Amino acid sequence: MKSRLFNIRLSFEITENKSEGFFLLKNDLISLLDAIQRTGSIKAAAEELGYSFRHIWNELNKWEEELGQSLVNRSRGKNAELSLLAEQLLWTNKEVEAKYKEQIIELQSGISYSFRKAFNSAWDPIVIEGCADSALNLLRRTTDCEIELNFTTSRKGLEALRAKM
Repeated sequence: MKSRLFNIRLSFEITENKSEGFFLLKNDLISLLDAIQRTGSIKAAAEELGYSFRHIWNELNKWEEELGQSLVNRSRGKNAELSLLAEQLLWTNKEVEAKYKEQIIELQSGISYSFRKAFNSAWDPIVIEGCADSALNLLRRTTDCEIELNFTTSRKGLEALRAKM
């Protein structure tokens, strides 16, 4: 069987403190497959994602046509089960996120910083270099100071600290 090539495009959203969701990299197909896998139902997945059943059904049909393979084994009266391809797509997304987590978080932080400066040129935050740690996110949410977190590796964080001394 001939391997098909697909384009990967990265994009970003500018949102006001919305929930991050389950994945570092947001992809509508991955979110849909994950919801179906977790809920066991196309209807429940549609409700969780805030779409109509028909919309989700149409999206699945569109993706199956595009990929040339079934994504969900659909049987009346039974839970929706993901096909082998759909399970592989979910696994691959988790693998990519694990492999590139540091770079993804660093990229998100850099883009966020640039756009915050664009919205408010007088913005002058306290900059903290560090690892992706829930304590740093808690600090950002609970302080009155403007804090910009630059997530990086432990080594890079120590090097940044040393450079400031």
